[in-house]
Amino acid sequence: MTTTNVNSLKKLRVNHGKTQQEIANMIKVSRQTYAKIERGEAELSLGAAVKLSEFFDKQVGEFISDETVNQKKFNAGKQQQIITNFIELSSFDGRVPKTKLAKLCYLLDFAWYYEHLESITGQKYIKQQFWPIGENFLNVIDYLENTEVIDINYTGQSKLVSNNLPVKRDLLSDEEFFLLKKIANKWRLKSTAEIVAFTHNQLPWGMTDELMQEVPYEFITQEEPENVY
Repeated sequence: MTTTNVNSLKKLRVNHGKTQQEIANMIKVSRQTYAKIERGEAELSLGAAVKLSEFFDKQVGEFISDETVNQKKFNAGKQQQIITNFIELSSFDGRVPKTKLAKLCYLLDFAWYYEHLESITGQKYIKQQFWPIGENFLNVIDYLENTEVIDINYTGQSKLVSNNLPVKRDLLSDEEFFLLKKIANKWRLKSTAEIVAFTHNQLPWGMTDELMQEVPYEFITQEEPENVY
């Protein structure tokens, strides 16, 4: 968990003549939440720390001791099994649009972080025009296609992904797989446009300012439970 450097933050705010409400507005939290952050009773998210570092012209490390950024090394094997299991479970005909598949993987990582403060895959997600996408997602898709684990067919504008081999899940815990199934079942009958709209209405997308920036996992912890996935 990230730990706030309370003394540094409060001193900077006072020296810059800013009220707690002004700083709270800047990092998009309530004044009450910000007051708790200054008292050491609540955590400052990585995304908020980045905003403050830019405003105060300081290093992010002056505000937080970062122990969970990207939580762990990217696990390509888990990502591969997540993709193939989503293909199997989130469609009736065994074919899933590539964009929808990327969104499902994103929802799983961020939903897991919501409960456990770490992602399943350890992957960074980048804000692009139509999706927050895992920076390794396309490389993993290419690998699975080149090794004939999956097949990609083009239907008009859509790229439909299907499995060629039996699906494995030995790298996923029972709890991870249970969450994957819940997300797959929820979005099974939904279109790509619907899942795109859903993720674009979430806080992680909205609170990440620019395209091509990393989408901090911490933003999902401020989301309402019904909007996590």
